[in-house]
Amino acid sequence: MRVSRKYQLLVGTVLGFLLVSIVFLGESNGNDSKPTVPKSLSLQLTRLTDNPAYDFAPCWSPSGDKVAFCSKRDYAPAMWVNQIYTMNSDGSNEANLTNLLSHWAYYPDWSPDGRLIVYDLLKSDLTDEVWIMNSDGSSKRKLAESVVTSDPQWSPDCTKIAFVKSWADDEVWVMDSSGGNQECLTCGMSGWAAGPDWSPNGTEIVFFAFSEGSKDIYVMNSDGTNIRRLTYCKRWEAAVSPRWSPDGNLIAFNITRTDSISYTATSDDIYLMNNDGSDTLKLFPDMEWTSGTAWSPDSHTIAFVWRGEQGDNMDIYSADLGLGCCDGRVGDANGAGGDEPTIGDISTMIDAKFITGSCEGIIECLTEADINQSGGIIPTCDDITIGDISMLIDYLFITGSSLGLPECL
Repeated sequence: MRVSRKYQLLVGTVLGFLLVSIVFLGESNGNDSKPTVPKSLSLQLTRLTDNPAYDFAPCWSPSGDKVAFCSKRDYAPAMWVNQIYTMNSDGSNEANLTNLLSHWAYYPDWSPDGRLIVYDLLKSDLTDEVWIMNSDGSSKRKLAESVVTSDPQWSPDCTKIAFVKSWADDEVWVMDSSGGNQECLTCGMSGWAAGPDWSPNGTEIVFFAFSEGSKDIYVMNSDGTNIRRLTYCKRWEAAVSPRWSPDGNLIAFNITRTDSISYTATSDDIYLMNNDGSDTLKLFPDMEWTSGTAWSPDSHTIAFVWRGEQGDNMDIYSADLGLGCCDGRVGDANGAGGDEPTIGDISTMIDAKFITGSCEGIIECLTEADINQSGGIIPTCDDITIGDISMLIDYLFITGSSLGLPECL
């Protein structure tokens, strides 16, 4: 029985510096008028696990107060056992949910309503099955018949599960949440596909595939139509494991680089990009071996895996991306964060503009003095981009000047 390629992707990850800069990887798909990837991020890092075992595959609960993950911590390294655990979002109160005596439980995904966890069970005969359990570990049951399946992911409305099925090759499939009506979405592509993740509105699925001679990130409609390529990796690079931010703006993914002679991995790094593939940002440019990204429900924090400064331990960390706070203050449209506007205040305006279509007073913010740095006056609501607002955010928190933003809030 063949083993799915996902088992080649379990690699470690890294801690970061306070500021990171935009780097561009390959080509974008051209929609650069409304960039959402920030030009820099102030990262606040927290270590969540500290164990000699291999901890990986973090997944936030919908409420944001817990994180599920995988580990071998309760068993000898030689034993064929891997468990799914949960912990509080600060790393406390770890609990073993699966309590297996054999087999490997992998890749948990919390249902959007928080009641269930779907996961992959690799048995000792190397057959793979999709299982489901209550979020406290009770009522475990097999979701589908014994096939080679992996990486299950809930749809936002809880009615479907995307997963990888190895038949002639790895492909992305979808099934009802009861396990029925299985349908292949990528069987028409050349090569193979894996690592699906739903867009927050459920209309699209992002995944990675080996096609057209390279391993890259793709996106398609949730029925498998309209497949588009988002990244363009070089020969010895592989873009894998995409994860859509809950606000729908960004996609986190990994780039693995391989030595052309030994064929061994030389680096693994987490990147962000806009949901159209533009404006790629490397999160931890001065570190090595970061992987396994999971978004918090508010899209402000990611959990990830890092090998550690000594390179000898695989643990889970979280990084606050600084997208919703400044000096510990989280604001809103009413200025709850304090007298001066915070990134949270401006984020509220961004949401109003690009989710509801309302300018919410942004026009009044973008005076000629405010936007000289970006090259001119923005005359209408439709012309305002997140890039324009991002410029104001940068200016506010780099120079300390409010640029008249309180009048907008």
